[in-house]
Amino acid sequence: MTTYNDLTSLGPSQPVAELRCKLLKLDGTNLWEDGRLPILANLLPGDVVRCRPSALPFWRGAPFGVIVQVIEDPPYEDPIRYRYGSWLVWALVQEGLESSVAKALVKSPPKSDKHQHWDAYQRGIGTAVAVLDAPRQEAESVAGPPLSSKTSSDVDDPFSWRVASNNAPKGSMSASYIHDLEHLLKDVNSREIVGVDVETDIAGAEPNEVKDTLVGLSLVVGNKGVYYTRELLGELWPLLQRARLVGANIKYDLTVMTRAAAEDGYELSFTKDNVAGDSMVAAYLLCLPSGRLKDTVKSEYGHTMMTYDDVTGGGKLKISEVDPKVTASYCVADAWWAKKLEADLWDRMVAEGSHNGSSRSCVLYKDVDLPLIPVLVGMELRGMRFDRDKATLELNETIGNIDRTTYYINMRAKGTGFSVPDQRNVCRSCRNGKKKRATCTECSGVGALFSHTPVNPGSGQQISQWLFGTDKSLGHLGLPIQRVSRKTKTPSTDSLSLLRSKDLHPVVGMLLSYKHLVKYRGYLESWLEESERDGRLHSVFSNATVVSGRLSSKEPNLQQVSGSWRSMFTASEGKVLLAADESQFEVRIAAFQSRDPQLMKLVNAPSGTFEGDLHAQTMYHVFGIPISQHKEFSHIRQTAKVYNFMGLFYGAKPPSLVERIEKLALENPELNIKIPTVKEAAKALAGVKELYKVYSQEYVPTTIARARDRGNIFYTAFGRPRVIDYLTSGYKEEREAGEREGVNHTIQGTAADLMRKAMNLADTLEHGSLLAQNHDELIFDVDPDWLEWYTNRVRTVMELGQPLEGVPLVVDIRSGPTWAK
Repeated sequence: MTTYNDLTSLGPSQPVAELRCKLLKLDGTNLWEDGRLPILANLLPGDVVRCRPSALPFWRGAPFGVIVQVIEDPPYEDPIRYRYGSWLVWALVQEGLESSVAKALVKSPPKSDKHQHWDAYQRGIGTAVAVLDAPRQEAESVAGPPLSSKTSSDVDDPFSWRVASNNAPKGSMSASYIHDLEHLLKDVNSREIVGVDVETDIAGAEPNEVKDTLVGLSLVVGNKGVYYTRELLGELWPLLQRARLVGANIKYDLTVMTRAAAEDGYELSFTKDNVAGDSMVAAYLLCLPSGRLKDTVKSEYGHTMMTYDDVTGGGKLKISEVDPKVTASYCVADAWWAKKLEADLWDRMVAEGSHNGSSRSCVLYKDVDLPLIPVLVGMELRGMRFDRDKATLELNETIGNIDRTTYYINMRAKGTGFSVPDQRNVCRSCRNGKKKRATCTECSGVGALFSHTPVNPGSGQQISQWLFGTDKSLGHLGLPIQRVSRKTKTPSTDSLSLLRSKDLHPVVGMLLSYKHLVKYRGYLESWLEESERDGRLHSVFSNATVVSGRLSSKEPNLQQVSGSWRSMFTASEGKVLLAADESQFEVRIAAFQSRDPQLMKLVNAPSGTFEGDLHAQTMYHVFGIPISQHKEFSHIRQTAKVYNFMGLFYGAKPPSLVERIEKLALENPELNIKIPTVKEAAKALAGVKELYKVYSQEYVPTTIARARDRGNIFYTAFGRPRVIDYLTSGYKEEREAGEREGVNHTIQGTAADLMRKAMNLADTLEHGSLLAQNHDELIFDVDPDWLEWYTNRVRTVMELGQPLEGVPLVVDIRSGPTWAK
């Protein structure tokens, strides 16, 4: 058995990392950058590798039986900073204390020997002092002064930078750099990569590429970088059109540059050939803890980058108000580190693929995720047309309904004698408020605080007190408590609690209506605000946020638009909206992954038949409903949907199934859905799992066991990984949650991979344009003269040549003037 210490993850330089090994008393063979890969290929079962958490993705490729130990001491600061508090925490942990207790003791030291941890604290002080004092002289000779005492000017950057200017003399770096750049970009297939980063004035609370204003951008080739202010970019657009660019979240950079070029009258259109890499997407695909550039650089290289707050004084200034030289150093550093990080992460991806005998991650990165970036840029810039007139009418009507509902709720509150307490000093007994005293001398009752302030139906605290309080003298209704909030430990007023209480008092129905109306008003106000500029909603789609690989949408979130609200999303003038949806997408993927005979038979049966209907199968085989009576038992079908999706595919437990069915029944009383007991739900779920027993009894446990053998990593059918550390947690709830999420990743993640591939192909079709993606659905703007041709082409594209062996992909397509039709 051989022990290795990964120095690369222990410090920013080899001497510092070796010193850290000495301080932590780590014996064994030390490995620096070039020595890791050969060792990885020759490790034997029983060998031990020690590393920091940042190096875990690299060592996950080790053979089965190799022990990878995470070095957590000291867990908070680099030891060369000599942070006494961090070393004291480390010493207290060595005394057997939990890290949270140790941190609390460092923050608030015990004051006497009566404290339960007094002895451990004193021993910890002695240990920390001994560790710090002994190597201090040697440490300072190796590492120099503590990093915390250095200013940004003390740190030597591995690159040089300049600020471009209009009057740059011939032969200066700015002028020669442009000449070099033109030479490098003559051929778009050149292997030379250009790092890029843009700086913007942020329009809102967070960066938004379809709103923020470009201030400048930096370009890096090799170790040379130039920062260009906004007024100098007009001549740069043609060069960028031919460049192969790398950045961190390069989708943001490309979108901002495209908008700025349009303002200059230049049509800048980036394609997949322009996107050479993205460090954020690479980190996402390698399951690194954070895809943020500065976090990843810190964890991978031990280098602390300049932050946005450093440049803007904590956000007090806009980027456009900062000295361009300061902005240049910040912007060029981002571009250089993004370029370096992406190259190193790509090498890691290749190394892991070589070791595992599979290059699927490399294929996903180069052929799926990177080509998707310009597709998303186009979607965000096009946006979806929004019917502002209809939305304005809806908003006015909704506001009126909210006002009326609020009035009726307050009338009910007054009728019961409930009022908001502690607002005015008015006697509850005789309502005397002239003297504004807390106690009343004009009646026999003791004065109490009383208020005529209207009840706020949106206040959970007020509504909880009114509905579930037990003091009848204060107007409390005294309804039975349905649920208790985990956060506030008070009676909950969430939708399920109110639905359960709906028949107990008329005001509960009003409160439910109020909640729905307020939610609708929020959406309408947001959509009207977002579409004010050009009458279109430009959602921001993120390709590296959701762990399963699905895209997310924000500002606004188009994936939350329900069916009845979609009528306000319309086709562009002279166009038709076309929506294409993958039918039974996750069911088909589950059949492909598990090869369950029942699922395989179901997905290969014609659509609309009993044999091809998942829920009809459950109604017949589990609930015993004859086929001829299925229409009469539509409520059973709704229940079957819950068992099939939540229970079978998502792994929900019987109590969760009961809660979901109960909410479904209370929201739709016309369906007459029977709410099962937990025991009945468990029996029905067991029946569903028995019906698809190959999936539930073979595929699920085998997938979980295989993930544990691989180091808690689940993979989609196309190799997209997800690391779930708590898959081996000692807590049952965490462990079971990890199992559910991991199996779900193999299904939903595969669906996400297929949808990404379909989007890359669909974006190339003529006579239409891709506007949005909503989980398994793509929405297009189509020329009506080409509608039939486009429909056939979209169906062919989304079928992807039928990549799932034995499982056909089926696409449902509809078209009309709005998203709802």
